[in-house]
Formats: sequence, C-alpha cells, structure tokens
Amino acid sequence: MNIVISDGIARIFGDHVTVKNNLPAKTYQVCFNKMSGFYLMSREDLEIKEEVYGNSKKKVSKVLQSFKATNRNLGVILSGQKGIGKSLFVRTLAKEALNVNIPILIVDTAIPGIADFISSIKQEVIVVFDEFEKTFAPLDGESPQEELLPLFDGIDNGKKIFIITCNETNKLNEYFLNRPGRFHYHFILNSPTPEEIKQYLMDKLEVKYHNLIEKITSLSFVTDITYDILRAICFDVNQGYSLQEVIEDLNIFKEGDNDYYLEIKMNDGEIYQSRDIWLDLYSNTVVSYGIEPIQHGIRYAALGISFIPSTFKVINNQIQYNVSNVDIKLDEDEYYRFDKSEVKTQMALDSKKKPVSVILRRSNKSKYQNIVV
Repeated sequence: MNIVISDGIARIFGDHVTVKNNLPAKTYQVCFNKMSGFYLMSREDLEIKEEVYGNSKKKVSKVLQSFKATNRNLGVILSGQKGIGKSLFVRTLAKEALNVNIPILIVDTAIPGIADFISSIKQEVIVVFDEFEKTFAPLDGESPQEELLPLFDGIDNGKKIFIITCNETNKLNEYFLNRPGRFHYHFILNSPTPEEIKQYLMDKLEVKYHNLIEKITSLSFVTDITYDILRAICFDVNQGYSLQEVIEDLNIFKEGDNDYYLEIKMNDGEIYQSRDIWLDLYSNTVVSYGIEPIQHGIRYAALGISFIPSTFKVINNQIQYNVSNVDIKLDEDEYYRFDKSEVKTQMALDSKKKPVSVILRRSNKSKYQNIVV
C-alpha cells in the first residue's frame, strides 16, 4: 500500500506507484476526468515518418536555442494552409526536445481550468496546441482563448514553450498576434519553392517517372502546392496513372480559391487586362472574360477573350496561352462611350487587334502572403 498526501487529502494507491520530482522526457496527453480532475497520460512519441524539407530544421534549432537563452516562457505560432507542414514541424521539434530531456504535452481539448493545471507543472516542458483556433473556438459567448492569456504570459520556475498551430490566423484572439512578449515567433509556413518541389519529386517518384518532374513542378506557378498534395500526386503516379488522370481524380485543386487576372499584349503594343477572375485551370471548357486597356482615356471599349483554361503552358515561370488558341471578340454594346458616328470606325480599328502574348497572373490576395522587408 502507498499513501500519497496532497493538500491535506490522502489517497491510497497500490504497489505500482512511482513518485518523481520531474516528468520523464516522454510525450503526454493532457486529460480530464470529472471525478479526479486533470492528469497526464503517457502516449506514443510524435514520429517523423518522412524527410523534412525546406527550412523547418533551421527554425526548430532557432526555437530551442532561444528557449535555452531566455528565462521566461517562449510562444510560437505556426500558421499556414492545410497540409503545408505544420505537423511535421511540431514532430521535428518534439524529437529534438526529447533528445535534451524536455517532455512534450499535447492539448487537444478545451476544458475550463486547463491553464491552471499546466501552470502547476514546475519544469521545462513543451506544450502543443494543435489546430488551436478550432479547439479553442468561442462557444456560447465564452472565449476559451482568453483564459489562456495569463498562462502564455506567465513567468514561473518551470518555463515552457507554447506551440499553437492554426490554419486561419483571423480566428486567433486579437492579443495573440503582433505580441512578441507573448508569442515570440510567428512562423508562416508557405508552399515549397520550385527547387524544394523538384528535390521532393526526385526522392519520391520512381525513376521511370522523373520525366514528369518539370510538369508537376510547373503546377506551383499556377496554384498553391503543399507537401500533402505532392505526396498524393507521387503516390498515384507511382502506381502508373497518367498525370492528367491524377490531377482530375485527386481531392486537390477543387476548392475554387485561385484568383487570377489576364494580361494580353496586342500587336499594336497596347496592353489589356481583365479584372480578378476565378479560374479552374484544369477545365477543358471554353471560358470568356472581358478585358480593358490598362491605359485608357475617356473613351474606350472592353473586348472579350475566349480560351480553354487547361491549355496553358508554363514558360519562364509564367502561365501563358498560345495566341493561336485565343479568340478576341468585339461587342458593339461595349462601345457606348463613343459617339454613334464613331462606333463602326472604332470597331474596324479594334478588329485588327491580335494578341501577341496572353499571360495569366496570380492575384496577390493569398491570406498567407508574407511581408517582405
């Protein structure tokens, strides 16, 4: 029989009780029971099952070095779209932390009082809140994120690293962002670069499919590519499916969040643009859009352009269309800015316009866009 007395309460346990002054360097799940309260359950360590690409290893080392140098808690926000590598970053950090005897605590449930429980742990630990904005979303007028603010600010004998991962930073409490005293780092994980994509494909694609590397890499110039997407593409291509079939069948590129605009240079040197458009680049159906001259005076006419989206080519890192596959159309209704006597003359002039280049550009509206300084 073993008796543990805490806060004046005596609890009786069996012979398999071990009392320690510190948590062993393992991975634990933060759990709660209505009868006994909060406790830690040992669980399997966060394994790294694939190669780490990009600069994640460098960032992980930076976090651990800064934690060693500070005498207070260190907060880290990991943000970015789904499948971009946030979980892999956490797994890499967890592995390195365990190597230097720092335990890992996983929090996946918002329960009142959890901040006090974590604060009661008086040793160095890493606390991971995965998909934080979902787990700690406002509910019934209550904001569980606010309860955690004192925890993140706290300075006690057991300094901690707090890691929160999120897909949508706009759902974080306003006191989280731009507060380096609370969250020292905010790592925005972006899509891999073309060079990183090529390296990944070299490693994951069977050699007989290496001829597809340039084509797959070109997708990064027309849409956001994640490592999750690359893994899925490689998996199906390695089974022998054509790249076209893979793109059509996989659960990718179908959310409709790719905004573009067209830029067309005419044979007379004039440049036309469309407004921002949404485009399914893998559609084989003809689409039409209006385009207007960039430098237009009081009187101008919008023209129409028609093409098949899937016929694009990536040339010099630009999405381009063969001008022979593009139709320019005139609409008399668009000449309302001209005097009636001038319409036919202007239409005759515009009918001679021929595109010499048609470029599709990404609209810079990504919610994960970085500020470059």
